[in-house]
Amino acid sequence: VDSRLHKRENVAIITPNNTTDKNMRKNIIITLLGLCCICHTAVADKIEREDVAIGFRGGLNISSSRGSYHNTLVKEMSEIGMDTRFDNEFGGHFGIIADVGITDWFYIQPGIYFTTKSFDFYLSEKEKEFDFSWRRLYELYYLEIPVLASFRIKLADDFQLQLNAGPFIACGVGGNVKDVILKSEIVDIGDFLGNPFVEGEGNLHRFDAGLQFGLGFEYKEFFIGAAYDLGLFDITAKNLAYNGSIHTGNIMVSIGYT
Repeated sequence: VDSRLHKRENVAIITPNNTTDKNMRKNIIITLLGLCCICHTAVADKIEREDVAIGFRGGLNISSSRGSYHNTLVKEMSEIGMDTRFDNEFGGHFGIIADVGITDWFYIQPGIYFTTKSFDFYLSEKEKEFDFSWRRLYELYYLEIPVLASFRIKLADDFQLQLNAGPFIACGVGGNVKDVILKSEIVDIGDFLGNPFVEGEGNLHRFDAGLQFGLGFEYKEFFIGAAYDLGLFDITAKNLAYNGSIHTGNIMVSIGYT
């Protein structure tokens, strides 16, 4: 079993060629910053006219990951007799938004959130010879800034539908990477590998960026809704990276007051 885990670690962490990835990162950053600058101009103009409301949002996250690393890990682990499974993780978010009215039906909605985006994977024996399984959990904590275009559809007096979409940028501020080893009915917490955004520990990039899509309902000052963060940035590290890309994904269910 130990030799299998040792082999698995050698498979997962390698040194890739990142020339193409660097160019893609630059293009994503330039595009998102351009969109944010356009939205900032509109927001600043409206704030000068005091046509803005401040609100609060918070709620539940269901986060996951995707990317070519998943397929690579499944293939490599299968070759040494291990099954691989990727699971969603629960977390939360809270933050402040600004609701800036451009027209009666169109708003710009920037915000800043503390949010979790976690994921994990399990390895277990196909033949069950040792009744052994192993889990690695990535708990990622971010400060995230979305800038959304928000369309309002009036459904009744004091009741309206919101359709939101726009870019977000995020910076990792902490978290944990840890292993859990399970053998028979004995659970060994295993190693805490450290901060996910530190080289030699979690080996992930702090920076993330992508698009957010959502909808919600607003009754007077109260809000309830859901959104999805689609991460477009490969968060694997340059020099000690996984054999493939990893992108974040996050479902958010929120309540709020504006």
